[in-house]
Amino acid sequence: MWKILFGCAGLAAIIFFLNSDVYAGVDRYQLLHDKSRLEFCQRQARQRHSGDIELQHILYRSDKFWVRFEIRDVAGSEWSVLCDLETGGIVRDLNLFDGAFK
Repeated sequence: MWKILFGCAGLAAIIFFLNSDVYAGVDRYQLLHDKSRLEFCQRQARQRHSGDIELQHILYRSDKFWVRFEIRDVAGSEWSVLCDLETGGIVRDLNLFDGAFK
C-alpha cells in the first residue's frame, strides 16, 4: 500500500517538475505566446503573391524564429517566402517554378 502511495506521489512530483517554470528555461525554446506575428507574416506573403499557401514551416536558426511559406498561384508559379517572426518582415522571396514554361 505504501509503495503505491509513494509511487503516485513521486510520479506527481515528476509531472509537476516537468510542467514548472524551472524546467521550461533549460535547453528549450518556444514561440511567442500570441500568433499575431505569424498572421502578420501570412498577410505579407499573400500581399506579395496571390494564391494558396501550400506549406508553412516554422524554423529556429541562429537564436531566431523564421517562418517559410510556399505559395502556388493560379498560373502555376511557385514561390518561397521567408519571414522573420521577431520583426514581421520578409527576408527572402524566391521564385521556385515559373508556370509560364509548361
